[in-house]
Amino acid sequence: RAGVGVDNIDLPAAEAAGCWVLNTPGASTASVVELTLAHMLAAARGIQDADQGLKSGRWLKGQIRLGAADGPRVGHELSGKRLGIVGFGRIAKGVARAAGALGMVVHATSQSASTSPAAAASLGVTVEASVEELLSKCTHVVVLCASNEQTRGLVDRRRIALMPTTGLDGTACGAHLFNMARGGIVVEADVVAALEAGELTTYATDVFAREPPAVDNPLLQARGFYGTPHV
Repeated sequence: RAGVGVDNIDLPAAEAAGCWVLNTPGASTASVVELTLAHMLAAARGIQDADQGLKSGRWLKGQIRLGAADGPRVGHELSGKRLGIVGFGRIAKGVARAAGALGMVVHATSQSASTSPAAAASLGVTVEASVEELLSKCTHVVVLCASNEQTRGLVDRRRIALMPTTGLDGTACGAHLFNMARGGIVVEADVVAALEAGELTTYATDVFAREPPAVDNPLLQARGFYGTPHV
């Protein structure tokens, strides 16, 4: 298996067998950065719902509601919103650069001791001390950290509920969560509950706790959920 992560490899067993385990951490950086932006832009403009409306014969101009029935109308800008990035590796830095170019104010948090505030500041990024502080400030959050014992189940209902729904520019834009890391980092059942309660407007993901997800996974039918098959 060739890839970026080693989370699905039994590293102790490989070591015991004398097998080398190598990865290619920079190989997919640009691809994941672009996919992240695609999900963020699609969510901001309600592109999936608008597309489905057209295909079913409905002209939904000015009618699409993001998330709950009384949620914000389609069409908020990413400019003037806070983006929180969980993790601050190569992909996160690429997303930070792109988001900054779009006019977003970027915050990040990382477990890595190598993440220096000075290096983050050079990208226009503010480093937060905890995931809780990050989520409490950001209407848009992207999960881009490694999957390990410390991060599994990291983004749960309690933390999701901390997210604001109004941008720095005063726009009621809702709360939007994007997972481009690994499925187990976000608690899917909690996401469904948060979407149903209106605490979360969008959950867009490229990864799932089980891949492929079961056809009866409630997440797949939740309003505000959009996914891609780990592309």
